[in-house]
Amino acid sequence: NPLAGAGVALSGPQSYATRTDENGAFSLTVVPGIYAMTVSRSGYGTQTITDYSVVAGQTYRADVALAAQTLTSLQTIGRVTTRAGRRGNLNVTPAAQQSVTAAVFADQGQNQIMQVLDQLPGYVTAHESANANPTSPGAASYPNIRGSLTYETASLVDGHAVARSQGGYRTQYLNPALFQDVEVVKGPGAEVPNINYAIGGAVNFRTLEPTARPVQQFEYGTDNFGGEFGFARATGTLLNGRLGYALVYALNAAHGPVQGFATRIPINQFTQVNGQYVNSATVSPVSPAPPGIQNPAKVGQVGLYACCEHVNTFLMDRAELAKLRYKLSDATSVTATYLGTHGTTDENGNHLWQDNVVFNPSNAAAGYSDVGPGTAFNLDDNYVGPQQIRHQDEPIIQLDLRTQIHKDTVLARYFGAVTNNIAGNGVNNPAGSFTEMLNVYGSTTTCLAYTPGTTKCVTPGPTQTYNGQLLPVTFGPNPGSFAQCVQPAGSPTHYNTKYDPTCTAASPGYAGISGTNTGNGSPTNAFFGSTGRDALQGGSLEYFHNAGPNVYTFSVDSNRTASWRYNYLGDPNGMATAPGTSYAILSYMARADLALAERLSATLSTYFNKYFFRTSFDQGVTFNSSAFTHVDERLGLTYRPNDRTNLRLAIGSAIAPPYIDLLDAGLTPNGIGTQAYTFTNAGAGSFYTTTLSNPFLRPETAFGFDLGSSFRTSDPYTVVDLDVYRTNLFNQYVNARSVTGTYNDGVDGTGPLYTTQWVNLANARYEGVEASVRRDPALGFGYVTSLALIRAYPYNLTPTFYGKNFATNLAVVPNVNYIVPGDGTSVNSDYNGIARNNIPYAQGYGEISWRTAGGGVFAFGETYYGSNNSFNRSAFTVANAMASFPVAGNAAKYGSVQVTAYNIFNVFANPYVEQEGGIPEILVNGKLGYTNGLNVGPARLEVAYRRTIGH
Repeated sequence: NPLAGAGVALSGPQSYATRTDENGAFSLTVVPGIYAMTVSRSGYGTQTITDYSVVAGQTYRADVALAAQTLTSLQTIGRVTTRAGRRGNLNVTPAAQQSVTAAVFADQGQNQIMQVLDQLPGYVTAHESANANPTSPGAASYPNIRGSLTYETASLVDGHAVARSQGGYRTQYLNPALFQDVEVVKGPGAEVPNINYAIGGAVNFRTLEPTARPVQQFEYGTDNFGGEFGFARATGTLLNGRLGYALVYALNAAHGPVQGFATRIPINQFTQVNGQYVNSATVSPVSPAPPGIQNPAKVGQVGLYACCEHVNTFLMDRAELAKLRYKLSDATSVTATYLGTHGTTDENGNHLWQDNVVFNPSNAAAGYSDVGPGTAFNLDDNYVGPQQIRHQDEPIIQLDLRTQIHKDTVLARYFGAVTNNIAGNGVNNPAGSFTEMLNVYGSTTTCLAYTPGTTKCVTPGPTQTYNGQLLPVTFGPNPGSFAQCVQPAGSPTHYNTKYDPTCTAASPGYAGISGTNTGNGSPTNAFFGSTGRDALQGGSLEYFHNAGPNVYTFSVDSNRTASWRYNYLGDPNGMATAPGTSYAILSYMARADLALAERLSATLSTYFNKYFFRTSFDQGVTFNSSAFTHVDERLGLTYRPNDRTNLRLAIGSAIAPPYIDLLDAGLTPNGIGTQAYTFTNAGAGSFYTTTLSNPFLRPETAFGFDLGSSFRTSDPYTVVDLDVYRTNLFNQYVNARSVTGTYNDGVDGTGPLYTTQWVNLANARYEGVEASVRRDPALGFGYVTSLALIRAYPYNLTPTFYGKNFATNLAVVPNVNYIVPGDGTSVNSDYNGIARNNIPYAQGYGEISWRTAGGGVFAFGETYYGSNNSFNRSAFTVANAMASFPVAGNAAKYGSVQVTAYNIFNVFANPYVEQEGGIPEILVNGKLGYTNGLNVGPARLEVAYRRTIGH
């Protein structure tokens, strides 16, 4: 759309200035040389084009597009410089920031965002290092920036907040085809209206924008695992430039590396085989523990197992975007946006692991045909049947108004989002059971009848030995199920698991069920069902006042999230978040973008934040309300010694208020305010455990700096970025465990009481160095190289934090990058910590590419994952390659065939988690902690056809 009255300035051998006419055109006669062209207009971001070469006697055409001031981007208004292209421009802002365009995702053939964003220095995709299987496309992934944890990284869509009641924002369902680009702003430079949780920085997923001319794009592809993917996109403008549109439908039907993976599973005590209860313990740990090992393997020996369950690693991800922008006048426009993501995945595949155990049946002389006694073999002691399916829907709506008042601009927005997350299997009744035919191996004692409500066998059955017989195996309520009164809540099909210990079989809603999915191996309760919902609503109002070269911004942003969630609905502690729980954030911002001198600029921001929480510690019987305020300030400076160099400094504070899961962590299962205690029978080492909420949990706060530079070399296509940073964190959250005395439940006697509670840690620090060099020409040879050295660690810890003789919190190691907590055979051998994933000491990426005049592209790259990575592996690299071949067509209609490969050298190629197969961690007591070895998965090869109509 033509812009009249835009100022055009050229600086070089001489300086020139003019304004565009009513058609948006301008002309200048200049002396030969190399110039920098700057175009600006009120209400739009200033655009600067550097290294513009003019030769004597020639006429040149310059097309410049100005971006309207908007709430959807994290880019600082008035500070945009172009030349580099697909992998970002010369950064002339005070913040360390980079963006990845849709073209980069397309070039690498990625239908999810994680692998490409891992190539940015300082960005780390967090995998759940304890048990998630990252080879499965549906496994959870979260953004981490500069070592900050998942809840310390702000995740935004079009510049506004997303629901995050559990702390992090899951990114595995985001399809790159929906986005214009992904912006990553690191450190204290994220000067957006809402900076909450932006301790490490912010990542913003910016949806596709309308184009001035009609463009349609289509893609269809398949991979070597049998998956299919594709998208259809259309952008353009109608009604003589008044109505702009961007429409996308994208599909990623990823099968992942395994379909029907056959795995053995252990058969636990109280499971029924051929109609008889298994009465003897069939799973035991490795004992005794090797010297110097904190957590001996939970499952080391199995006396009874079945073959085989079949597991899949699939993700069916559908997504759509509809954006309409109507130009009411030259000064006013309205934009309506709908973004929807819908993902369905196999939870058993997302947590598929293999544990190397020893077959140790009580009847070792039976001559077993599958695995001999004393022989090690693999099984999945994490499997829960029947097939578990998780489905997540996240519709997001936005309504934006932009208008100009004289030289000033007003932006207003409403946004809403609902995240529905449902998981379940084929057992729809909490008291139900599940029977399947399996080949059974091993030996066990059996029981024909138990004392009602107990696990005391009153009619022993014969000892049974199985050698591969195909028998019915029933998973369901164990004989010791307590009386539980189950009442509807949330919806008619879901259950509130509050219970009254005095209820009987005659009570309304009675269901005799046991705790769900506890212990090792296949559970004794077949029912699996969890559901949750976060409903977010909010709005923003932002006012830009232009005063000569300076811009003053005032904004208010408000959002509220209402949440409820049930985990393992057959469990008495199943209500994780009670309906009626909510949190709200109100933020005021004042910002000044100041031109202090010809080459020196400053950005000064002040934020006043108010927080409101409504939570329940007793499953919705009563609610507690709390509120607090916090002020944050940020300063950014840029100095431009020449047109190709920017020196920057950003300093400021940040806050990560408690998220819902922290505040309601100590739910009481009976709904009447009585604390719950659990007894664990470990012989002489028996103990009790309990969990307490902490209504006095303070917010995390931080103060940090970033010192950096971006410059363009003598080669106009090459950009270098360098940054050094440090952020000091205060009051970090840690789920600490301590011995708080003894307890006696009146039945099992007196034993030590271990209490788990979220508390504030004194100090932590994030610091490091980042560097990148990228050459990205339209034709010819290009390359990218980047490296980040990352430190993220606690410090100044008191000895009392670890308890007597270093008994607890052993994964919180001073001055050592965060390590993932681990599980042992008892509370004394577990080790708890802070992070859900390791933080690597280094991460990097290197790529070389070649672009031909005919439209061909060839590239090879490797991503480096340094030591202490979230795969729990030694340092390694993953290689990717692509080749794109153009298909003949005219200028307005062309296509390409693209072949891409990921992990082409099959590094850590097993498609499952290897239990206790990771690099052991050195704990604060000097012992080693076993970790699970996560894998990248086998090589993935994709072939895609892409067609574009228009340009």
